[in-house]
Amino acid sequence: MPDLNRKVLTTGSKIQSDRGPTNTVIQPQSRAGLFALVVGINDYQHATKLSGCVADAQDIVSYLTSHLAVPVDHITTLYNEEANRANILKNLRRLADDTPIAKDSPIIIYYAGHGAKAVAPNDWDGTENQIEMILPWDFNPKTNTVDNEQGILDITLRSILDDLAEKKGNNITVILDSCHSASCTRTDEVETGKVTSRGLELPEGYIIKPSIDASPRSRLEKVSSLHKSDGAASHVLLAACSRDETAKEENGRGRFTSALTRYLRHPKTRIDSITYDQVINEVDVNIHGQTPHSEGFHSQRYLFNGMVKSAGCILHSIRRNQKGEFIMEAGEAHGIMPGAEFDVLPEYDPTSSAVGKFLVTEDDLDLLYTFVPKGTQIPPLAWALHKHGGYQLPIKFESSEEENANQIITQLKNTCVQDSKERFVEGSDDGDYELSVTYQNGFIAIELTDQQCLDAGLCCLPSLPLQYDKIYPVLNAAYHFFWHLRRQPSQADVLPVTLEAWQLSKARIAAKRMPIGDNLCRDGVVRIPINFDGTSSAHFGYKIVNRSTENLYVWMFSFNFLDLSIRLLHKPSFSNQKTDPCLRPGGVLPVGYWSSGTGPRTFSLPDGQDVDVTYLKLFVSTRCIDLSSVEAISPFSKVRADGEADTDLSEGQWDAYCVPVIQERQGQPKLVPPLTDH
Repeated sequence: MPDLNRKVLTTGSKIQSDRGPTNTVIQPQSRAGLFALVVGINDYQHATKLSGCVADAQDIVSYLTSHLAVPVDHITTLYNEEANRANILKNLRRLADDTPIAKDSPIIIYYAGHGAKAVAPNDWDGTENQIEMILPWDFNPKTNTVDNEQGILDITLRSILDDLAEKKGNNITVILDSCHSASCTRTDEVETGKVTSRGLELPEGYIIKPSIDASPRSRLEKVSSLHKSDGAASHVLLAACSRDETAKEENGRGRFTSALTRYLRHPKTRIDSITYDQVINEVDVNIHGQTPHSEGFHSQRYLFNGMVKSAGCILHSIRRNQKGEFIMEAGEAHGIMPGAEFDVLPEYDPTSSAVGKFLVTEDDLDLLYTFVPKGTQIPPLAWALHKHGGYQLPIKFESSEEENANQIITQLKNTCVQDSKERFVEGSDDGDYELSVTYQNGFIAIELTDQQCLDAGLCCLPSLPLQYDKIYPVLNAAYHFFWHLRRQPSQADVLPVTLEAWQLSKARIAAKRMPIGDNLCRDGVVRIPINFDGTSSAHFGYKIVNRSTENLYVWMFSFNFLDLSIRLLHKPSFSNQKTDPCLRPGGVLPVGYWSSGTGPRTFSLPDGQDVDVTYLKLFVSTRCIDLSSVEAISPFSKVRADGEADTDLSEGQWDAYCVPVIQERQGQPKLVPPLTDH
């Protein structure tokens, strides 16, 4: 197996590429995409009309198609009279039998409209006294004698979701922009006419029709309320408010959906690395008078289980330089590569309609910016949205004689390329790949080929259960991890710097800790001894020395091979005007001690693990650039092994440096990564 790790020559040296010829792209046979049922009701037949529900539903569709590139034929929409009771139930149940929806495909069910709460019949076991419901277009609050004029009960929805999860997997997201409490219609805001509530107060004495949805499963399994689904494993619920609050709409839009889509559309929101709980925490602060909730057993999952990426997460400004040429303010230093394709947008919104396109060639690409080809239509204000093209991660998929394992590996192999804009290529048999996906003893093993990892005894990532939805997010994270770890400037050693690693003295005040002993970075490698119990009481810091004659801006990250996390250790300060450099010529930048403003680093190893490899990577440039999108959380649930203790666009240069940090437990033989159930 060739050494796919770039050679680490000396402290601060670059890692050079030993990679061979271009690999063969995997030819996909099937496509796993996102599917959605979207319901919005304004013009109720028998109930109080609303004004913003259809607009909210249409905004959800716009987000799915424009921002996530979901095909239109993957989305079913029901607006107003289309959203009658029979039609909603038919389309909900049809999801479970829809052949194009593959197992574990992301499914979204969105509803905007009235909700209500009613008294349950006395003979209904396994329910609370009151049942919550969403109200279809033909709901009639004056009668409970006609089936099609009833609400859709929470226990009915829950039963349908359980069936759907059984057949299609539990990658199901339910979004309800409605409320269920009768009291929610009597707020001061509503009474003054400023807003409208999405909850309907039913007549006194209204009782649910006893025979409605009278299946044994919906009654006797003691299925809990959908809006109390904190333990539900079939789906994750994003609710506009708590059970006794008001879901409000104003100015023709619902407050919750408007805030939600605004946050999801933000260029810095990476939906493949943010959890449902984190989304609600961010959206919650933007809504007055209601408390959105994320509920369900899997609410700490990434959105859509990490299987969906935004069509573009970062927008780059386009402007004229002093010569009158159009340039994009992103270049090789940002990870732009020849073959990358961009849309030109007239506003800072990735969902806006493109007014032009351009393809990056080697001649267009500069270190810190990219020339926009002549003839490209550029409006007075313009931004570039990265659509696809660039780095490809080589992975070898090993077939298995075990039928189920082989099906999952084949599904991974097929969907990686199709859904990720050719971000993955199939590794060749001569060993030219970063990762190998194999089946071993009932688990999926993802083997590493990085030479520093192999030399240290770290051969594979934590083992994964034989489940597609557990494996794909790890491969998705691996793409981001290796893309930023491996990329290097085309011009080597233009900005020489060195990196030193030091143990720090003990002091009650972290800022007073100073380097002691010898530089731990020897022959381009940092080695950290770890106690037998997996801990180390020592604190560590880094020193970056500028050997160039330029002012430098520094981003420093740690790339942890044990969990594929990327942690930010240092970044430049930012200003709307002139930004001060991090390093003057000949200067020293401390990280983790003295005046750095960050705490010292500590290291540890989890139980069952005797070695870990982390690369420290520096991105240095002569102009301040934004690399905040490089940082990434781990796709695994385990704790990371290191942590923190208590103008006019002008030409520039950039450089990158890698130094491996190897942690080794002292006093016993090395262990391979444990089998881990995620």
